[in-house]
Amino acid sequence: MASHARFCASCGKAIFPRGEFCAFCGEKQPQVARAGPRPVGDRTLEVRRIGVWSLVKFSFMMYAIFGIVIGIFIVGVGLSGVAAQHFGEGALHGMPWAGILLLSFLIHGIVGAVVGLAVGGLYNLLAWGVGGVRITLKGSVIETD
Repeated sequence: MASHARFCASCGKAIFPRGEFCAFCGEKQPQVARAGPRPVGDRTLEVRRIGVWSLVKFSFMMYAIFGIVIGIFIVGVGLSGVAAQHFGEGALHGMPWAGILLLSFLIHGIVGAVVGLAVGGLYNLLAWGVGGVRITLKGSVIETD
């Protein structure tokens, strides 16, 4: 690993990369932030608070996508004629299939938003009282730029 050369701000001679003082003139050197990545060991972090609004938006979208999948299944069954065999020909005749997809998307999305609001709020309340979830991250490199 190549080290970055540093030079004294006073006399201009080469100094140790982490040197605080010049070995030649004795002048104190200004602190220079290390550039590049530095390795770290395993770190344990604690999630003390969840952004409830971000969880609401995320839950809305996840449940809404699930709602589209369910809506496609319902539309597929309705258009295949299987439902007409069981419920009679007039039961599904003239159904607004696009409306069913949209309704499934919205209903599931709203349910997801409510679940996200409840879970996020409850997590924050419990984490405030007893502490958050601890997560251990495996050692890697952290950029220091």
